Amino acid sequence: MNITRKDVGYTIYSRLEESLRIFIKECLLNQFGGEWHTHIPEGIWGKKLETLPFKMAKDVDDPGLLLEETDIPDLKEIVCYKKAYSIFFPDNTIKLEDFRERMDRLYEIRNKIAHVKRTFTAFDLDYLIEIAKTFMPILGTVSRDLQETLDCIDKNPERVLIRIPPNFFIDDEQTSFPYITNLPPGDYDPDGGFIGRKEDLIKIENIVLGELHRVVTISGAGGVGKTALAHRFCQNLLGKTEFPFDGLVWVSAKEEKLTLKGIEPIEPSFRNYEGVLDSILDTFGWLDDLSKSLDRKQESVEMILRAGDKGILLVVDNLETIQDERVREFIKDFPPPSKVLITSRMGLGEVERRYVLKEMTNKDAVTLLRAIAREKGCESLAKLPEDVLLKYANKMSRYPLAIKWVVGQVALGREIDLVIGDLTSSEGDVAKFCFEHIFNSFLNEDSKMVLFALAAYDKALVRGILTHVSNLTTEQLDVALRELTIASFVIPTQLKSSDDAIETRYELLPLTRNFIFSKLQSRPEINRAIKTRIEMVQTLVEEAERAGREYRYSLRHLGAETDEEKVAAMWAITAFQKYQAGDYGGAVLSFEKAAQIAPKFSAVYRNWATMESEAGFYEKADNLMRKATALDPKDSSIWFVWGNIEKRRQRYDRAYEYIKKALDLSPNDAPILGALGEVEKRRGNFENADELLRKALEEGCYDVSRRRHEIVCYTSLADNSRRWAEALTRDRRNEDAIIKLRESYEFAVKAAELGKDDPRAQDTLREVSLDLAFKVRRLEGIRGAKPYFLNAIKENARRIKEKKITEVACYGLADGLIQAGDIEEARKYYNLGRKFQMGSHYTDKIKALALEFSEERITGRLYHIVPKKGYGFLEPEGQIGQSVYLHVSEIVPSITVEEFENLKGHSFTFLIDKDNRGPHPAAKRVRIINSIEGKNT
Repeated sequence: MNITRKDVGYTIYSRLEESLRIFIKECLLNQFGGEWHTHIPEGIWGKKLETLPFKMAKDVDDPGLLLEETDIPDLKEIVCYKKAYSIFFPDNTIKLEDFRERMDRLYEIRNKIAHVKRTFTAFDLDYLIEIAKTFMPILGTVSRDLQETLDCIDKNPERVLIRIPPNFFIDDEQTSFPYITNLPPGDYDPDGGFIGRKEDLIKIENIVLGELHRVVTISGAGGVGKTALAHRFCQNLLGKTEFPFDGLVWVSAKEEKLTLKGIEPIEPSFRNYEGVLDSILDTFGWLDDLSKSLDRKQESVEMILRAGDKGILLVVDNLETIQDERVREFIKDFPPPSKVLITSRMGLGEVERRYVLKEMTNKDAVTLLRAIAREKGCESLAKLPEDVLLKYANKMSRYPLAIKWVVGQVALGREIDLVIGDLTSSEGDVAKFCFEHIFNSFLNEDSKMVLFALAAYDKALVRGILTHVSNLTTEQLDVALRELTIASFVIPTQLKSSDDAIETRYELLPLTRNFIFSKLQSRPEINRAIKTRIEMVQTLVEEAERAGREYRYSLRHLGAETDEEKVAAMWAITAFQKYQAGDYGGAVLSFEKAAQIAPKFSAVYRNWATMESEAGFYEKADNLMRKATALDPKDSSIWFVWGNIEKRRQRYDRAYEYIKKALDLSPNDAPILGALGEVEKRRGNFENADELLRKALEEGCYDVSRRRHEIVCYTSLADNSRRWAEALTRDRRNEDAIIKLRESYEFAVKAAELGKDDPRAQDTLREVSLDLAFKVRRLEGIRGAKPYFLNAIKENARRIKEKKITEVACYGLADGLIQAGDIEEARKYYNLGRKFQMGSHYTDKIKALALEFSEERITGRLYHIVPKKGYGFLEPEGQIGQSVYLHVSEIVPSITVEEFENLKGHSFTFLIDKDNRGPHPAAKRVRIINSIEGKNT
């Protein structure tokens, strides 16, 4: 008996669909009784009554009659109708979003089985079985036949197999869509189907369907999966209930494909501008126009583009092979709301939003590798453990094309390690297909030199180091990087530097690196020159880092005593230097070597854990620290380091526990005292933190300068007192809060005087000065607060934190001066604050101050006062009989109600409050023109 995979899939699908129908039928009757009709959507009733011998829904007694021919989308709709999902699944055994996703995927699998031209893969069968097993516990006894089917399918499939009925098949060339499109079948179905890329699909959809970009380019190296991603995105769009375009036109300029036999030519769907027009006309059914002149074709396409409300989506695959510039101009001028999605190694170069596609994730790459291996009959490869397959996938750089090609070669009988070795050969089919054409035909020598530098350094580089290693001028480097970015050889990444500035680093995709490195080996003179420059850079980096950190990792600090420990210590020092130079992999190998030489030397694991935590691998760091503490539980430095790791992770209770153990072992160690004080500060134990930090200041630190130690301690004390003051303010203990703030200010001044070049000390002084300024302003007025505001302001601020503090300080000072009536000086700080618009709510507050300097101010006379109520009415100049409401709280500088009642007949300037909804216009920001009893106001 010849059993196909589709036969097995149809059997499981049929049993699952049957079980779902019975389950839904029983729920409808048990939960809603005779009212079950009202829990079926009208659209489903409309479809089903046409096939049933009943005229009205109420005439149908048995829900089973309705559900007998109901498909998966309708079953999903019934369960979710009128928010009844929780009634069908009251125990929340499966979440609503998971239920919807599985039902949608189940229907997709059903269509793969049904369509003759589509491939039903081993991965699809596995997923179908997984969905069935998920539903069985929920469906209960009605899933007995499904359970029996799954039990027999491997051992005795003939017993339960259901042959696919002929009327189930759909014999068509491509998937049917209810919208205008010429989207061809995906070429990935025979190779395990489309796998992964969920985040990429979401991002592409957001970009394409957003309002900002008309032209979107999926760029990336050859073989990374650009065409497959674009095709899957189009399939997803066409599968939506509401298709966001009037039509979708797919054109491909791809002229060759990589097969097991090598690179083979294929026929592109267009070669020039006229070919694009023909594809649009053909897709929309304007067949008579295909034989007309180019001008008539252009007119017809313009009519198509103008005809619909939603526009069309034009997808241009493999644009870089097209030499006809008219195609590019057509894309640039594509009229909205129509949009263009491009796949290209080179990109358009302008008017586009580029989305750089990188290698697959570890999980997706392994899934694809396993699925293709099963499709190709490589069962021994498919059954390898996850970690083994991941190693192979990484050797293939997790590129879909490389994975498919390697598995295909293995299916032909070649050894997998030999096949993978061919990937890095510049003469291999994969390298030629992915990179050779672009490398030889489009790149100049400067661009190639940048590629060689990145391949040799083996890490992302900033421009400064890349300039040195490539030996190019700044201008040459800029041109080369632009060219390489457009060609998808180089990926620019924006990262935050240590001072919160944004810096760009440049890197190569993994398979690209292998290809370029092989090219570099064929040019020995360039290779030697680049290596020499890299060694110089690494030496400079190591020496600079050593100057600031070596005391933490010296032989004495490691505590090496035996010869083995001394050798291991040297390997540990080398490891950390490698990590600092960007060679994480080399650092791990060096630490492993150190551990092999002295496996019981705890300091090796302590320093290794430090590196892993800085790299973000916290679980690995924890395991190493456990090993270190188990080897030497009385070494205070181990507990100290572990506590600092936890502090950086903001796990302050654990940090306190570990650093307290370190202090118990070394009671007078200043760094430990300081670290514990920092943790207590973060936990809100300010009094204890203050005591610990003061003691750390007294003890001193033997392995850093006294000045440096005092800067750190005074800065920490200042920050602790500032946070203490905030807590006191929340408790409404304002007098105690101001005392703590002044104490904080004294500490901060000492730290800043000692560390004029220390950013943290200077920032702390500005933060404390700002807090104190606002506090003093509330208690004493702007004159007492002004010196603190000025202390917080840095007119030439460059770093982000400096700019933020300066912006807030400028607002506080300008607003206070306005309240005091000093308008001209307020204008100075208002203008300064406008320079630092950091997007906070203070940016809006500064903008609001502009009204104070506006020429829209009105002059008027206070002609009436309501006694003891604190308000009256103004008569604007030249507007006899007009009244403007004035409340005493709007007068600046502030006055009392008693003083206000003596102001009848005085003149004021004011603004009209446009937000006031009272019966009279209301004045705001009111200033008195003349004086009260000789007092200048």
